Amino acid sequence: MKTAFAILAFLCLPCFGAEEKPIDVMAVYYPHWHEYPKGNEWFRPGWSEWDFVKNPATRFKGQINFSPFAGCLDGADPEDVETEIALASNAGITVFLYDYYYYNGEVTQEEAIERGFLKAKNRNLMKFAIMWCYHERKDRFRAAPDKEARKLMTLAHTPEEFLGLVDLSIKRYFNRPEYWRLDGRLFFSIYDFAYLWETWGRDDAKVKDAIEEARRRVRAAGLGELHVNAQNVTPKMAARFAALGIDSFTDYGFNTYQVKDIYNRFKAGEVLIDFKEIDGPLQRHWAKMRDASPAPYIPVVPTGWDSSLRCVLDDPFP
Repeated sequence: MKTAFAILAFLCLPCFGAEEKPIDVMAVYYPHWHEYPKGNEWFRPGWSEWDFVKNPATRFKGQINFSPFAGCLDGADPEDVETEIALASNAGITVFLYDYYYYNGEVTQEEAIERGFLKAKNRNLMKFAIMWCYHERKDRFRAAPDKEARKLMTLAHTPEEFLGLVDLSIKRYFNRPEYWRLDGRLFFSIYDFAYLWETWGRDDAKVKDAIEEARRRVRAAGLGELHVNAQNVTPKMAARFAALGIDSFTDYGFNTYQVKDIYNRFKAGEVLIDFKEIDGPLQRHWAKMRDASPAPYIPVVPTGWDSSLRCVLDDPFP
């Protein structure tokens, strides 16, 4: 196991045109495996989520306590990232999609890209892209379960905030040869696009104008075209969002509520779910998205998710 995938959200396979060209395999890279200024401020100096991996609690029979094959690699150390790239590329992964935390001009955890990936000597083996984590930043790291989570960073919920990130990406990332292009267009993903639409007042015109302005700025910078990907969109909303300028859809992981009677089964003590129960809902969701929108859906291959590492140690079943 490698740093980037100690907690892995999904693998996505851009399948359109797959018969004519090789399939790209994209892995989400959650950049919380290195020290960063905000982490020092919020938690303690030197903290990262490796602390949780090193200090787990076994809560049920069959639970996997992760022991990284290559050790606890530092995501901001270029030599460690070289190991990550070597392992990932050898496994057939071609793109790292970095979670990117941008709050109205303030950025955090970007060291994973700027000090780690972009200074790795073997970065030619891997492409990277940006996923804007459009959600409020809260302390969910072994916080007291009976108290409201502490707010860490808050979005502005404005088109200006979005365009500010586009401008920053033009300056820092889009012009890099390592930045991934899908069919020649710069791939830019937005996590929980429905939340963006909600917090912008469900104003279709505002969202559409902002996306068009983002495309205009990318063109004006001489960087070609922008491919805007939206995550966590229901089939019901897919066609509407495609009309606003979304080029493709995908999901961040897999929603376990799609597994039949999942919560009652958890309460009864059934904690391990056979993958075949996930595969069916995944296939059905892919088909629904394909039928609902002219924009393609990038399917997800989940590898499992155990959030209990982030929960207080004395909680028997978080």
